[in-house]
Amino acid sequence: MNKKILRITVVSMAWLAAVFAVNAYQIECPKALKVKTSVENLPDGWEVIESEDSALYEPASLSVFYNKPVKMIEQKPQETLIGRKNWGKQFELTWLVSPPIEDVPFYVNCSYDGSFIQLIKKIDRSVNICKSFYSEDKYGKVENSIVSLNCTNNETNETNN
Repeated sequence: MNKKILRITVVSMAWLAAVFAVNAYQIECPKALKVKTSVENLPDGWEVIESEDSALYEPASLSVFYNKPVKMIEQKPQETLIGRKNWGKQFELTWLVSPPIEDVPFYVNCSYDGSFIQLIKKIDRSVNICKSFYSEDKYGKVENSIVSLNCTNNETNETNN
């Protein structure tokens, strides 16, 4: 009898966990891109000297777009002051990413310092909110680049960067 009760309890707990599970994940811009340049349509009489070096680019910023970024529908986040100390302020940025049209997704766009390179990634449709955090020093200078998002399908879920 005890085994049967235990089995029912375990099955019930597993079912409840599945029902109330929050789908959450983090999107992070790749930390560094190693890039080699190439020349297209080289004019006659010219040649390229190959370099052993390649440029290393680090992420500078992140944006959220409705539809592909070439459509230029950038989403502005809601900015909330979440902390204030004598050294500066902390802010939370919140993007609502529930697509109004079922087959048009949201994208994350990562831009890289010193380049025109941008990488995009679809935001999973199972989430409806993405958050990020940044700080300003006491003079208003931003101290950290926003290069990652914490996304969830539950607005009340607390996410920290």
